Amino acid sequence: MKHYALDVTWVGNRNFHATVDGGPPTLVGKDKPLPTHLLLEALAACGAITLLDILDKMKIPVTALKVEVEATRPDEATARFSKIHLEYVLSGGPFAPEALERAIQLAHKYCTVRHSLHPEILVTSSYRLERQS
Repeated sequence: MKHYALDVTWVGNRNFHATVDGGPPTLVGKDKPLPTHLLLEALAACGAITLLDILDKMKIPVTALKVEVEATRPDEATARFSKIHLEYVLSGGPFAPEALERAIQLAHKYCTVRHSLHPEILVTSSYRLERQS
């Protein structure tokens, strides 16, 4: 079982320093990024890391990867996200569409952050291939 330790310390003006396992502090709060932004960042990063691991096992070379996130959340202060869409923008390949779609499905299946979200949040994904400049 993995154990995680972090500290979140108030530094004034509704801002906090988050420190994970004694590493350098990250500013979180009113002055951005907001905790909701960090949640989306964590989901995108988790999906991207997992996708790269899967594509590596499939021996599909990736030279660039970006995840573009769009999310919808009602205006109420305590409302959770209702929809999150992740678009994986990749360069490299060659990419067979079926293999890439399967890899993205597996990335969502094995992403710990995705499993930590409320099950009513609709998380969708797509991909776009770009030539590397």
